[in-house]
Amino acid sequence: MADDDERSIRLYALDLSSRASTPTSSLTLTTEFAVNAGRAGASTSAHDSIPHDNHLKGARWSPDGVCLLTCGAEDNTYRVYDIPANLDDVPPASDEPIGPHGLPADRLWPALRIKERESVYDYAWYPGMTANDPGTCVFASTARAQPVHLWDAVTGASRASYVAHDHLDEPIAALSVAFASDGTRLLAGYKNAIRAWDLSRPGRDCDVYRTLEPKRRVRGEGGGGGERVGQAGLVSCIATAPAKTNGLFAAGSYGEPGVGVYHEPTGEQALVLSGGHSRGGVTHLAWSPCGNYLYTGARRDGEILCWDVRNPDVGCVYRMRRAAEGTNQRVGFDVECSGRHLVSGGTDGCLRAYDLRTGEEVGAWRASVDTVSDWAFHPGSSFAPGVGGNARGGWTAPRGASASGHRHFRSPADGVDSSDDDGEDGDAKVESPTNALQIWSFSVAEVS
Repeated sequence: MADDDERSIRLYALDLSSRASTPTSSLTLTTEFAVNAGRAGASTSAHDSIPHDNHLKGARWSPDGVCLLTCGAEDNTYRVYDIPANLDDVPPASDEPIGPHGLPADRLWPALRIKERESVYDYAWYPGMTANDPGTCVFASTARAQPVHLWDAVTGASRASYVAHDHLDEPIAALSVAFASDGTRLLAGYKNAIRAWDLSRPGRDCDVYRTLEPKRRVRGEGGGGGERVGQAGLVSCIATAPAKTNGLFAAGSYGEPGVGVYHEPTGEQALVLSGGHSRGGVTHLAWSPCGNYLYTGARRDGEILCWDVRNPDVGCVYRMRRAAEGTNQRVGFDVECSGRHLVSGGTDGCLRAYDLRTGEEVGAWRASVDTVSDWAFHPGSSFAPGVGGNARGGWTAPRGASASGHRHFRSPADGVDSSDDDGEDGDAKVESPTNALQIWSFSVAEVS
């Protein structure tokens, strides 16, 4: 029993050393995103049924590691996958082709699809979610011209809606959404404001946290006078700090300064982090497990920045280079639970890992021929002792998930070749799939 207890507290980290094997894709899913909603929703239209620009907005593991949530940018459909503990249990793909172009079937199809009415902005799992309790299996989302919705991840029903109104009493949509660390409140980002709802009280009643104070008129001076203090712009992303920080959350915005840190219960601004991203437009945030460091990424910016929130005046601690300077697309990243590494995607199709002790890149591997838009470590990866070990939750190997693809602009006539080059008039030329959800297996080493 003592040995089991000692083993249970050991932490493991991604191993990209020369003695370790390169991360491998254990499961690749593409046809689901190439043919609208896959098997169940395949269109009969010649244009709709060819691989189109349904790139993925991101990959989100459920807190218990059982489910994987993603969303297509073109069809605005949330997809919940039940990922088995052992991927060898996934049956082989059917030989039956999908759609009029005969695309190969995926090995695994979503357990649930939820169609959103408008373009999806953001989504997040309830932090207390566990598959053993269906009442906790929910996630929140926000979309254009829609209130914040709370969705049932088992039935697909809408559990609740949280509506914000502007100064004209018109409903407005949030740009970002997150749960408080204890799961009792729902946070959503708007222009110059963050709103917080009691999760048990849906509707319009909420607390409003102003990220930017109004201009203060200076006595004795003409004109507008004074300066606006705080964080300006649309709040594009929110990340809740670990519970040990006593209720902090970070918000990224498209204005300057691009990052603010707030007290969760009151919304009081604790600090702002400015001068890091030259082009502004912070689109992704991640905390270290200890809650002392915050990692930020921005659009059209080839660097991820590390900040020490205990000493914000010293500025950025270090910068991690990645291939994201040429795109407005949100390129996500994640920090493993052990706190040793951060992994990010990029427009060059590679996943890069960085040692968070120094900020240096320690390895990279090819994941796609297109943009890799997100990476997420499985919640149990840092606790799994490797293949053949007694991994928590029944997992036999550490895993991560990546999402790939970006928007390609083409006309409805594209994809159909009207020439005679191949000897058959009108044959459709189907490009290789680039919109993919992948499950990766990798080696780990014990954290010393």
